[in-house]
Amino acid sequence: MKFRKIILALSLIFLFSACSSPKEENLINDGGSVSEGSEGMIPSYTNEEPNQINKDSISSNEKLIQTIGLELETKEYSKTIKEIESLVKSLGGYIQSSYIPRPKKENEYSNLEANLSVMIPTIYIDDFILKTGKTSNIVSEQREVYNVTDSYRDTETRINTLKAKELRLLDLLKESGTLADLLMIENELSNTRYEIERLESTILDYDKRIQYTQFNLIIREVYEFSPTEKTSLWERIVDGFTNNAQSFLRSLESSFVFILTTLPFILIQVILWCLPIILFIILYRRFFRNRPLFSFLKKFVKKDKPNHKE
Repeated sequence: MKFRKIILALSLIFLFSACSSPKEENLINDGGSVSEGSEGMIPSYTNEEPNQINKDSISSNEKLIQTIGLELETKEYSKTIKEIESLVKSLGGYIQSSYIPRPKKENEYSNLEANLSVMIPTIYIDDFILKTGKTSNIVSEQREVYNVTDSYRDTETRINTLKAKELRLLDLLKESGTLADLLMIENELSNTRYEIERLESTILDYDKRIQYTQFNLIIREVYEFSPTEKTSLWERIVDGFTNNAQSFLRSLESSFVFILTTLPFILIQVILWCLPIILFIILYRRFFRNRPLFSFLKKFVKKDKPNHKE
């Protein structure tokens, strides 16, 4: 009779667990990361002001995962990179990945492009964008927002259900009499605890991605900033002429630097090529001063007379 009660209780627990459909199974990839194309994550591409987005998300208490892309232009490449790295640290963020080509010469324009992926606390999104705009020219901003509120709540509900199941299994474990019942209950208890730990790690992953916003930065070194407003035809002509003139001056400058840096080596090569001739002339004047140069050279020239056969 006691064994039947245990079997009945286990059946009720399994039925109760099956009724609470775990939606999070479709939300989790390998390693507990959140899939962007999964249920409950609604991407929204928006051009709204950052302040408005943050206030709406805080007031509605929604769970949002944000990714922001910024395209930046700078005339002082190395300085801007250092300022952004310092800004990330000052706001409590960290650099997730980076590709930063270094210039060969600090004061020379090299048209370089750096890529950084940084994580910034979500509460400092506005500060980061504002201070980044002071270090460089923001050309474009792209924002992706994923609403994971439903997935987050479902995962929390599933964890609470499994914890209730764990308590019930512990009570049954105390009442079990036979070895078979004991092994069956312990096996189910182990599976339940494993599922709880897995879902709790998912919640931690959600919390991390909600609390930190990923910024994908493209930092380009430019000679002149891109125009931000529509310009007239005359202004476009003036800008085009100015840019071409600056390019011409830069090419002249590069040519001048090239000539100055290579001229000494060219002179050395010319001297080395002329050195045998100079030595020959010096020796000739010293030892064969009275002889004409032509007759002197004639001795060392072998003339092959052709044989004409008639």
